[in-house]
Amino acid sequence: MSKIEEKARDKIKDISKRENAKEIQTIELQTKIENFAKKYPEHEQFFILQALSKNPYYMDTDTEVKLLQKEMWTLCKKNKDNMALRHEKDKVTKIDNIKRWIKEKQLLVHPDFEQWIAHEPDTGILTMLYFLVSLKLYHRGQAYARQQILLNKKYWNTWEKGNIFSIEKIFD
Repeated sequence: MSKIEEKARDKIKDISKRENAKEIQTIELQTKIENFAKKYPEHEQFFILQALSKNPYYMDTDTEVKLLQKEMWTLCKKNKDNMALRHEKDKVTKIDNIKRWIKEKQLLVHPDFEQWIAHEPDTGILTMLYFLVSLKLYHRGQAYARQQILLNKKYWNTWEKGNIFSIEKIFD
């Protein structure tokens, strides 16, 4: 009986520790959100707080995008044999596949997105965009980062030839 009681106490302690850790994380996030909102004029703070309570990743979009790019690059590097096939597809096929994935997953894109990819000369960027839109992203931060990449072309330059997450570096 004492062993069963001891296991039950240990389990209760573990549950309590996890609940406390979750509570601390929630409080820390709420404090971070409130401090972030203070950067804005008082009449805007209510809206900032509402947006951040739905998606706290708004506070640091650049970091979220870089984390996703790093994770994608690492994943591509680990699976470079499969990635080689994606890399070898011609530009038109890549663009058609990107558009198909965007439509299938009902992803939001910038109004000029189709013009952007039509005029993109770097096939490495197209390969990474193809891979990005085909991924099933369940992590909210990663899903948010993907959306930001599709809405803002400035994040594409990370994948340009010679840059830190360049597709060419995988095949060197």
